[in-house]
Amino acid sequence: MKKLSIITFMLVGTLLGCSSNENSEEIKPSNKREVNLFDRDEMNHYGNLHSEGLTYIIREFEDEINIRSFKDSNNEIDTVALLNFVKMKTVNFLSDKKIKFQGNEHSASKSLADLNFIDLQFVRNLHAFETDRNKSQFFNDKISQINNSLTKATSYADLYDRLNIIENDANNSAISEIELTIILVTSAIAKDSYKYWYESDNFENELYSSRGWFSLAVADAAGGYKGAIWGGVVAGPLGAGVVGINAAIIASSVAYLSSRI
Repeated sequence: MKKLSIITFMLVGTLLGCSSNENSEEIKPSNKREVNLFDRDEMNHYGNLHSEGLTYIIREFEDEINIRSFKDSNNEIDTVALLNFVKMKTVNFLSDKKIKFQGNEHSASKSLADLNFIDLQFVRNLHAFETDRNKSQFFNDKISQINNSLTKATSYADLYDRLNIIENDANNSAISEIELTIILVTSAIAKDSYKYWYESDNFENELYSSRGWFSLAVADAAGGYKGAIWGGVVAGPLGAGVVGINAAIIASSVAYLSSRI
């Protein structure tokens, strides 16, 4: 399972390494929101899409793929080929899905097309946002608390309670819509990931004893967080939700499938 951990964190590092300072001057502080626009049912919807997407991609991989096609001449994993496969399958999965946002439903595929996500540049402008001094300390604290909750939770119920407190604090704060969306989407993905990897009968025997699930949960949360940042910078709160889900599915799927090759 050491291999899984290494691959997972290499993947997250690769996603971060794709970031660019290009157009960083376009990033500006978000307007403060005046009303509470989010409810827990909508956030649960993001989490459900995440687990459905993981199941879809893993099934597609097992049904269709010759594993040797993801090995290079040195018998090492061809990460680019695997990433392209997962990206294509993720887009296919989301093609007929609706994203719930502020009481309305939006086409996930149209939102992704509008964001030009298909070329895999889903972390463009990420570094500029991450180093932007305009992010609130509250935002940074809540993201850190989500990561700490994954580490410290002793059960799904414990994690759920910890993250609900974070979500309530965020919903009742005066932070921007984009920051709020990133916090809530990251939290929803963290909840769903814990339940999916840690409690699923399909993976329990393989992942439980060595905490391999934790590496996958970290990949999920990190992918969702980074994707939500990029989507939020480019297309506001809705973009944060759509790209956050997409990036989380991709990050965790690649990490898991890499461990199977």
